[in-house]
Amino acid sequence: RPPPNGPGAAVRISQGNWRYAFGVHGPDDFGGDFSGLPYVIAELGRRDLFPLKGHYRWWARGGSVADSREDRTWGTGVSVDQLIVAGTGVFARAGLGRSEAESLTSYAVSAGVQHTPSWLGRAKDLAGVGYGFQRASAGREHVGEVYYNVSLAACCSVIAYVEWIFSGPNQVTDGRNRDVIVLGLRAVIRF
Repeated sequence: RPPPNGPGAAVRISQGNWRYAFGVHGPDDFGGDFSGLPYVIAELGRRDLFPLKGHYRWWARGGSVADSREDRTWGTGVSVDQLIVAGTGVFARAGLGRSEAESLTSYAVSAGVQHTPSWLGRAKDLAGVGYGFQRASAGREHVGEVYYNVSLAACCSVIAYVEWIFSGPNQVTDGRNRDVIVLGLRAVIRF
């Protein structure tokens, strides 16, 4: 998990189709305990390897465990977004991570399809469906999602979604969640 709010810095460079990003973050709040390693994260990205648009990223992070600063933690992953025909694309994400105090390497995998429903007269909207699996120290989780992203303007959109947790850990009761439906509405403002 990322460190609490505190001092940090990030830089992102775009050069042609390449993207580079690097960030460093203090291990505690301002005025807090800065023992341990800082949280460091980096990303290397590339756009448009094939004739249709795509975005491909590799990221890695490392630092101290927030609750036990003498222990180290790390993670890495990949992300792929690729149009397969005009208006329809696929996406896939995979990542893994580990902390020294844990005996389990956690991992997550997700994939899905996204489509622009231009036949509705909404050439900038997006509709999609995805599936994800995660294995962490709390247990395994399987989840599906359906979403619709309404583009309001170049800077703004509203996303309605339905998530279905097929099964996953319930960290309150130490039991299992099965067939839980989560409805959501999210506003995105880019500036």
